[in-house]
Amino acid sequence: MQLKNKPILLISPEAWGKSYVSKHHYALELAKKGNEVYFLNPPSSSFRIKQLEFGVNIIDYRPIFRGLGKIPSFISSYLTRIELLNIEKKIGKQFKVIWNFDSSRFFDLKKLRKGVLKIGHIVDLSENLQRHRLSKSMDIGFCTTDFIQKEMLPYNSKVFKVHHGYRPPEKFETLPIIKDEKVKVGYVGNLSIKYLDWDIIYKIAKENSELNFYFIGPVGKSNISNTNKLDPFLLKTQSLKNTFFLGAKPSKEIPAYLELFDILLLAYRVQQYREQLASPHKVMEYLGAGKTILASYTDEYKDKSHLLEMVENNAELPLHFQEVVSQLNDYNSKEKKDIRIAFAMANTYGEQIKRIENLIASL
Repeated sequence: MQLKNKPILLISPEAWGKSYVSKHHYALELAKKGNEVYFLNPPSSSFRIKQLEFGVNIIDYRPIFRGLGKIPSFISSYLTRIELLNIEKKIGKQFKVIWNFDSSRFFDLKKLRKGVLKIGHIVDLSENLQRHRLSKSMDIGFCTTDFIQKEMLPYNSKVFKVHHGYRPPEKFETLPIIKDEKVKVGYVGNLSIKYLDWDIIYKIAKENSELNFYFIGPVGKSNISNTNKLDPFLLKTQSLKNTFFLGAKPSKEIPAYLELFDILLLAYRVQQYREQLASPHKVMEYLGAGKTILASYTDEYKDKSHLLEMVENNAELPLHFQEVVSQLNDYNSKEKKDIRIAFAMANTYGEQIKRIENLIASL
């Protein structure tokens, strides 16, 4: 089956906004292929549809039914059908594909009309809400880690692992925002998530005062975060003279910022959240920039040591950071940059959709 020229409903746990994660990139790539893509935001207080210039239609909606996870499947499946029919009626379209990234909503798809392709796509192990019911009712499923696949397979044999994707910049301009001559360390992402090891980040930044550290991403509530609770060590890191918090930036500008950095940082609390952090989406953005990546343990890259400077335990990060800095020209050699970029380009969202189309066709 070719995912082309079809009305597609993409259900996302993160709303459309300035910061993009995998769901947003899939929506853009599907629209690029000529599909009519409808991106369903998390529930809100009213119905609204907005068309973006790059072909994605954003839907806000107020659910008719709530708490479907608390009632039997033979009832919730009918109510899910009614909910989707209501959305179709409002927009005047019948979806050919339901692509669900959010197992907390529309997880019971078995009563939809015939001819609708039902895809479950789980990229985040931490959002474990009715995932077994989504797995049972989908036609085919995709995931990003061995851990997620192992959990879904008992409920549906048609679950396949597809690596996180990379979206190459369509237009690249170096932004003249960082002019210092110091070694520059960068981090890009949601700065409020509980998984970030701000304790170790603070330690590295404090011990390397001759380097500058730049953080790009939202602090507090945003389209990809629902919390204003901040880690105490985040606040301590902000107080350092060699740290700079630039705020959230449009996704299309991120590659230009990454190009300005010398080292890219990935420091998560993997001792507590090993399975949830097995394959962070941001690694692909980092690899696309080609710069050396200093990373906490990341399970999906355990056999790809040539791509990440990865440690087993976060206590090893400060010492390994020093080693990278001392031999930075070698770590950022053209040969090593080309290897990282080649991996990212082999896993663009366009390539991942081709893989997904082939898997659908093989059923």
